[in-house]
Amino acid sequence: MKGTSYTYFTTDNAKSARELISILREAKANVPSQLEEMAMFGGGGGGRSRYGGGGRGRGGGGGGGRYGGQDNGITLFSPLRVYLGCPRYDNNNHVLIAPTRTCDSTMSISKQTLVIAGLSVSVYTTKDAIERLGSIAILFLLHGRQGSSQQADQVARDILDAVSLKTSPEDTAARDLFIVTLDHRNHGTRLVDPKANEAWSGDDRHNDQHALDMYSIQTGTAKDVSFLIDFLPCYLFPLGNRVISKWMVAGVSLGGHSTWILLRNEPRICLGIPIIGCADYLALVTERAKHSAIPVQPPYFPESFIAFVKHNDPVYAPFTAVDTSNPFLGKKILALSGGKDDLVPWAATSGFFDRLVVGEDGVKEFVLEPETGHRLTPTMTQEMARFLLEFGLKK
Repeated sequence: MKGTSYTYFTTDNAKSARELISILREAKANVPSQLEEMAMFGGGGGGRSRYGGGGRGRGGGGGGGRYGGQDNGITLFSPLRVYLGCPRYDNNNHVLIAPTRTCDSTMSISKQTLVIAGLSVSVYTTKDAIERLGSIAILFLLHGRQGSSQQADQVARDILDAVSLKTSPEDTAARDLFIVTLDHRNHGTRLVDPKANEAWSGDDRHNDQHALDMYSIQTGTAKDVSFLIDFLPCYLFPLGNRVISKWMVAGVSLGGHSTWILLRNEPRICLGIPIIGCADYLALVTERAKHSAIPVQPPYFPESFIAFVKHNDPVYAPFTAVDTSNPFLGKKILALSGGKDDLVPWAATSGFFDRLVVGEDGVKEFVLEPETGHRLTPTMTQEMARFLLEFGLKK
């Protein structure tokens, strides 16, 4: 509904884990121990509350704790695909890359690679969508820090699967979904200096310029998305046979930060889904500095840098205004967060989000998973698909 905000309280992934275990056993495949452990948890209560107006969508609690540490890319754990091999984990036991052997998806997915001014982008859609001539909605899907667009590959496919399962082939009232992935600056194929992606630490990975590097990357990637909005139509459809009628963005962790920046600064973005991201960079990074014994002053925080953040960041926009000075008016926003996320806690964004005004034509929703840390979950992927279908694809 227009001008409303919703809050969801969801349980953790125990139910999904049990369902996957059942499928794996039927297929006579090995069941990972991590999956069995996840299935043992009963999860919390739940419920859904709705708040009227264009205003308040706080999901209660959530976050707390330290803002420090590292947000290492995207956690991939799909409810739509059964992983038959052994996943690779990072140091925090987060799944970085899913095994290559998977069950077939429900839909045939097309992946096309384009190079635009030296920037490599991947474009995903269903093969059925390629053959149609209707209007298109494009979703930019942005990965996390120290990750790459390769880690967003499975997420893009899962979103397309989930949307396709809920869309009838005869439904001509829906836009076709195309998903675009790209590497953040200084990530993946664009990596120049690995240390610039590190945080403040007590070892040889310590990066004095962490505050500057992280913000310049997320801001630079937001500018890359604006650049791609300019040029993707002519590269994708040089004959002008398709119309891109909606531009949308979703991002995880570092990509979630970029998503908030795009919602604030790119008027062509009409829908955004920041996942474990933050709309108030200084609140996030100064708390991180405090826990790392880094003074919030030059050279770690140059005055020119602080001035730029205050000119650019979402929290410094007139986000409570009811006139056109508010860049969020009319936009559809779904924020996803974990209640046990100590790296990018919801507490850093909640004050902004509670007061954020999106107007009668806008929508804002917040989904909190109370028992989830800093990761993308199957529930979050399903929520993305639901929100995209309801507010991005329906005409």
